[in-house]
Amino acid sequence: MRFVETAIGSVNIDHVESIRRKEIHGAELRLVSGEKTDALFTYDTLIEVLCPVVPNTTGIQSVEHVTSEDEQSVSLWIQPIVAWRITSTLPLGILPNGETAENLLFPDGRVQRPTGEEFPSTDAFLAAYQF
Repeated sequence: MRFVETAIGSVNIDHVESIRRKEIHGAELRLVSGEKTDALFTYDTLIEVLCPVVPNTTGIQSVEHVTSEDEQSVSLWIQPIVAWRITSTLPLGILPNGETAENLLFPDGRVQRPTGEEFPSTDAFLAAYQF
């Protein structure tokens, strides 16, 4: 079950019948009981939170660069993407800790940044961060 915080407390999203954008930064929820309440999120944030989540079966992983404490070397930190949140603009990779993946490592070795910039390999990706 997933819940959303509202003016009347936590509401199970299965009990939300509709969402209406309010004129000034907000959203009104109409519950299946007929009750209306304001969400404690903006409309856009609420819609993103309520987007479908599907398991990751693509083999795509998250990759980040990690700089050593002495800033003399850079290494890779690769984490699995456990699921995808399907939004209206693009799918977002979800990491085991619930955070969103930034850079994507494809099974063929390519790395893609959130900007769309691509690197042919993890070595090329790391080279962009060398001192």
